[in-house]
Amino acid sequence: MPKQIVFLVTDNGVDGRAPTTVRYASFSESERDAMIDADPSKAWRGKEERILDIEAAKAQALAKLDGIDRLVLGLKPWPSKA
Repeated sequence: MPKQIVFLVTDNGVDGRAPTTVRYASFSESERDAMIDADPSKAWRGKEERILDIEAAKAQALAKLDGIDRLVLGLKPWPSKA
């Protein structure tokens, strides 16, 4: 799948020294901006854009899930190595 731009709401903590955390991501800039406008902590939020390979991001996210995560999301369990 081709790469796509994503619009992010980021957070570095109140003092700006915490590691960057992505609080929200959207494929729409206006949706991202609306989310920031509605956020009571918007003074600490940043706007970013990234170009993302969607398939690689999906694979990376799925690789981080444990058995309980996979169960509640309705995903198949990992294949056994038996």
